[in-house]
Amino acid sequence: MRAMFMICFLLMNGFVLAQVSTPDQVSSEQQAEALAEQDVDAEQNFDDWQQVRERFLKHPLNLNVAGADELAELQMINPYQIRSLLSHRALFGPLLHLHELQAIPGWDVNLIRMVKPFVGISQESKVPRQIKNRIRNGEYHVVFRISQILEKSAGYVKDSTGSGDYAGSPHKAFVRFRYQYQQLLQYGFTAEKDAGEAFFGKDQPMGFDFLSAHLFIRNLGKIRQLAIGDYSVNMGQGLIQWQGLAFRKSADIIHVKRQSPVIRPYTSAGESRFFRGVGMSVAAGKWSATLFGSVRRLDGSLAQDTVNAVNQVVFSSIRESGLHRTKSEREGRSVLPETFFGGQITKAFNNSHIGLNVLYRKLGNQAKQSETPYQYFNRPQSRMMWVSVDFSYTYRNLHAFGETAVQRPYSWATVGGLLASLSRDLDMSILYRNMPAAFQSAYGQAFSERSGTGNESGLYIGFIQRMKTGWSFAMYADHYKFPWLAYRIDKPSAGKDYSLQLRYQPNRQSGISMRIRMEEKALNQDMQDEATHWARQIKRWQGRLHIEHSPVKPILLNIRADLHFYDKGGASASNGFLLYTDLQFKPGFKNYSLRFRYTFFDTDSYDSRLYAYENDVLYSQGMAVFQG
Repeated sequence: MRAMFMICFLLMNGFVLAQVSTPDQVSSEQQAEALAEQDVDAEQNFDDWQQVRERFLKHPLNLNVAGADELAELQMINPYQIRSLLSHRALFGPLLHLHELQAIPGWDVNLIRMVKPFVGISQESKVPRQIKNRIRNGEYHVVFRISQILEKSAGYVKDSTGSGDYAGSPHKAFVRFRYQYQQLLQYGFTAEKDAGEAFFGKDQPMGFDFLSAHLFIRNLGKIRQLAIGDYSVNMGQGLIQWQGLAFRKSADIIHVKRQSPVIRPYTSAGESRFFRGVGMSVAAGKWSATLFGSVRRLDGSLAQDTVNAVNQVVFSSIRESGLHRTKSEREGRSVLPETFFGGQITKAFNNSHIGLNVLYRKLGNQAKQSETPYQYFNRPQSRMMWVSVDFSYTYRNLHAFGETAVQRPYSWATVGGLLASLSRDLDMSILYRNMPAAFQSAYGQAFSERSGTGNESGLYIGFIQRMKTGWSFAMYADHYKFPWLAYRIDKPSAGKDYSLQLRYQPNRQSGISMRIRMEEKALNQDMQDEATHWARQIKRWQGRLHIEHSPVKPILLNIRADLHFYDKGGASASNGFLLYTDLQFKPGFKNYSLRFRYTFFDTDSYDSRLYAYENDVLYSQGMAVFQG
């Protein structure tokens, strides 16, 4: 049995939603936990999303002028609701009050309550066109954060020579500067040093290990987006390109569809999933076009290939951790040149759109063929090219979407889905994906069981029923196949995943959620004196009870209980249990808040581990993994 506690004292400049739990925030935290379970960089993705929410909190989105891309960026509104709002504006003119949203098909009280902090109604429809107004009248935002884990890491334990593996101090330092004028102009830089990395000196003469800068302009004449420096690109449904937030399976069924502007500024501290160069989107009438280019160097492992070519330098892997603490990590820093070019052309119609996406990637070195069987198809070529077509179509309360892609040399993949509002209180989503083992993409993140793309086919169906009494009911079922070997699965296999969630929210001050999830998939079982593994079907059950209650306005109490049963009754049986109590105190109109959490957990092994989202100091959050 183990226990831990955390106390945070948060100095705040105004109200920051990320530090005060709401039903929407609880759902967001569950999404971050789902990302962590899929071995995706949850903290980087969630930090990027929190910055978007912070931006809309300070500068609410004007619903009278916002376009489809801006509304989708909120990640709370489905395509049918977006289309209904745009159609309502076209027929009846600008909105006069937020209460008018209740008359729009698909917009109910719960949705309006969620988006209310981030949107506003204004009759001001003119976009400032003079650059000098954008440069002079914006806001400056600076964040500096330093942290350290008190327990000594293994990298600092001295060996027989009296030295440790890590070159730098155990402190982690982070600096972010940003200038912003509404949603129209943004520039700034981000700098980070991870724990164990050198700070100045011969191992890091530039000081911070990671440096990033960007300039981003929106809505300047025909220019919809212009990015110089570091930025991210999102296309279609993520089959060939998606560097932004990519939600996984959850009770929020609208997230089966990828939604984001094509180009977005990159301000996170993650050191892998972004472009460095120039990108621009322009629009004329119903046509829009995007072009972008990137040149940067990736971390990797280089070696001499003496089998296929004499003394040819090849790379055996691409590293995405961004850590440069040890000698081997520093030797692999920025050793692999990467050049990326791409573009998109989109034609919008009244209720639909169709887009053509093209990507070309060139690596400075050839890849070494992996000796691991499951990675047989996962070999990046020195030159790769992708072409895809994506579409969406809305008919009344139905919204269809999809993307089909081809990768040279001619491996096809497709994703297609349907969002349906069956009634004012009942929504449904369906998504089919087919991504052969030979299909791979450098930065793709289509909706799937595994992170990335390739080696998966499956069908997902989800429902959510909302009732006027404060109850809501959400469920999904997902059946999938891996046509080739996968990580820890030494045979082609299949799996299934079911989830059921019940939520009761009688008022704004209280809410309770109950969730049960069952997943079955194949996993390798260790066998002594055997050259191969035996893969068998493993079941795991997870249950959760989450309660939030505000007895008085400055106080919010969260209580959660988690259970995890892995391979119950089988040879690898393992159980896990977690209980935490989280107390927040946030006086109204004060620039501080206090948060206390006590966590009690017990797990038999890593297989029955549990995840919990944790707020940290202002503009920071973490994902705790509980095991042991």
